[in-house]
Parts: sequence; structure tokens; C-alpha cells
Amino acid sequence: MLSKEEIEKAKEFINNIKKTIQENNMLFGEENITIKVGKTTVQNIDTLLQYIDQLEQENKALKKGQTSLMSSRKKWRNRYYNLKSKNKEDTEGWKSVLDCAKFEINKREQEKDKANKVIDEMAEYLVQDIRCIRPEIECDKIRACIKQYFEKKVGV
Repeated sequence: MLSKEEIEKAKEFINNIKKTIQENNMLFGEENITIKVGKTTVQNIDTLLQYIDQLEQENKALKKGQTSLMSSRKKWRNRYYNLKSKNKEDTEGWKSVLDCAKFEINKREQEKDKANKVIDEMAEYLVQDIRCIRPEIECDKIRACIKQYFEKKVGV
């Protein structure tokens, strides 16, 4: 992209060319001159001046489009960074919620482990009492039934 100084110098250069062409045109009259400008061949000085004006108009239109594009780019860049920062805040918020949930899960697992230990001890105590009374009974089935009973009562 050209700086403002370079654009001003180019405009000044074009204006100087215009003035020189107009002065030469007045001095020599309306002569057909063949001038090649880029890919375009111009037969008359007036058409050359029109061609230069047309190029200036196209340049202005391109410049407008360029400034519009740059402002649009800035707008979308700002939207991107705003969404990115919002997403980061949301992620941090969900991380704190996740940490709280993990804490609660660990707490409940510990309570469940405690309850299971108590139930195991109670079942073992009752099985020992039953053995003392009736040694011929299978203790494994009774232990399982007692554990199941207490688990239902406790809700583990």
C-alpha cells in the first residue's frame, strides 16, 4: 500500500504531465500523436487526458474498496478476539463448576466407602453371632443377605 506522500507525489507527477501535454497541444495544434501507455495506444492528446482521468477514477474506486475492506477486516478481527476472550471466560467458569462436581463426587465416594465398611463389619459381626448359635449354616450366603439388607436400608 502506498503512503500518502507517495500518492501525493504521483498525483503531482500526473498533473505535471497533463499541463505539459495541454501546453504542447496548444503550441502544435490538434495533431494526431500516437502514444503508448501500458497496453493502450492513444492517438490523440485529448483521449490521453481522458484515459488518465479514467485511471484516476479507477484508482479512487479501488482506494474506497481498500479502506472498506480494511475497516471490515478490523471489525471481524475485533469480533474474533471478543469471542475468544468470552470463550476463555466461559471455559474458566465451567472449569470451576467441574472442580466443584469432582469434589462432590469424591466426597460421596468416601461416604459410600465408609458405609460399605460399616455394613461389612455389621454383617461380619452378625455372621459370627449366628456361627456361635448354629455352626452348620453356610455363612457366605447369610453374609451376602445381611449386606444386601443394610445396603437397601442405607441406600448405597
